[in-house]
Amino acid sequence: VPEPPGPANRIGRVKMRFLPLFLVHGSPFEESLGKARSRGCVRLSNRDAVDLAQLIHRYGSPDLDAAQLAAIVADPATRAIQLLRPIPIVIRYELVEVRHGKWVLYPDVYGPSATNGDKVP
Repeated sequence: VPEPPGPANRIGRVKMRFLPLFLVHGSPFEESLGKARSRGCVRLSNRDAVDLAQLIHRYGSPDLDAAQLAAIVADPATRAIQLLRPIPIVIRYELVEVRHGKWVLYPDVYGPSATNGDKVP
């Protein structure tokens, strides 16, 4: 559902598309981070999303200098910036990890279809 821009927008300050319907984006609702709130987006705090976007632009938009990037971050206006170089991304959804020599099993908050090994179209 489209939402107007502003501090209460769920997408936050930054959205970075990695597949047609999937984003890495900020969120003003930091208490919701780490909980299932979408069907494939990766949510970060707004600050972390801005930091990641700056890092991506450093490599993907080499013609955008530090002063230009700082001006963009300071201005909350909506804009789309196309990368000049692609930035590879790998998204992993792990339900099991080894921590301190012990297996830790996490619940599958998205249901069994998320873990069947199929690639996202």
